Amino acid sequence: MPALRSIKFSVPANLAKYVRRDVAREARTMASRGTLPLPPNENAIVLFFLAHDSDEEIKTNARNSLIGMPDVIAKAFLADQKTHPLIMDFFARNVKPESGVLETIALNPATHDETIT
Repeated sequence: MPALRSIKFSVPANLAKYVRRDVAREARTMASRGTLPLPPNENAIVLFFLAHDSDEEIKTNARNSLIGMPDVIAKAFLADQKTHPLIMDFFARNVKPESGVLETIALNPATHDETIT
């Protein structure tokens, strides 16, 4: 298994319109609030990318929106083996331990070994 930091994650084409650097700041700001009409797993992808945006406000909004997702929604997509390991790692490092989300991540066979460690 390659090191977690060496894993690449490209935004799917259908979601690029929300996260590309050439997208208007207002649109990225709106997306960073988690208000897009997307399924939770796609919303998580958009928020994950925006949580790494160069604009501090967008980055902060996206991180807060991602971490602030209701546990039941987060658990649903974090239990899916198709969820990208970097998203699972992000949650593992940022959610409150009492949320129960960590157990979901730990039980997913797709979770990277470094995340478990």
